[in-house]
Amino acid sequence: MFSELHNIVSGPLYVSQRGHNEALDAAWSLPNVLIKPQISRISASSTSGVFISFADGTEVDNVDKVHFATGYRLSYPYLYPDPVAPSGRLTGFYQHVFNIADPSLAVVGQVKAAISFRVYEYQAVAVARYFAGRGGGLPSPREQDEWQVERLQYKGPTSLFHEIKPDFREYFEFLRKVAGKEGGELPAWQDEWALKGFAVLQLKDQWWKKLKEDEERKKQIKAKL
Repeated sequence: MFSELHNIVSGPLYVSQRGHNEALDAAWSLPNVLIKPQISRISASSTSGVFISFADGTEVDNVDKVHFATGYRLSYPYLYPDPVAPSGRLTGFYQHVFNIADPSLAVVGQVKAAISFRVYEYQAVAVARYFAGRGGGLPSPREQDEWQVERLQYKGPTSLFHEIKPDFREYFEFLRKVAGKEGGELPAWQDEWALKGFAVLQLKDQWWKKLKEDEERKKQIKAKL
């Protein structure tokens, strides 16, 4: 959205962020884009437009439009006890899929940096075949708990706990093992999947940087004139 709006708005394009993703730094540094913290209050302007207050105490008046892109905050309000840690990690799920206390409960898609739709498919197949008794089994609850402890030591207690990169092969192999061969064996991991999957983001990053370079070049030309 920023790459389409930054050069057509009448004033600065204010971007309010709750967190920061370094992989998108080039997008946040586009010309005419100002990064702000979370919005604390929105009200009608005394003149026209919208009046906005930010968490750092700064304010902006006469804002023409506000686009809400609220992002995603992990939440499972229908599960008790709440499995989401304050740090944003889903607790008690072996390999980010199977509930350790009750393996009849599973989630799909609770991973990061894992070649999204391909890994979702593998997880779904693994869960379906496990529930149908057609795939491989799971280790004992004690071993699953040990995996969680080791994972915390490896990735930490935040949402990065669910980051699969760079261990794609090991994770996909686990899902293949649980899924088994009955009904068709899932293809083994191929390194080119990661290269192709992240190539899209790399191309976007190059484009964002080019937009900034082009804008700076225009300013230099105007300054010389």
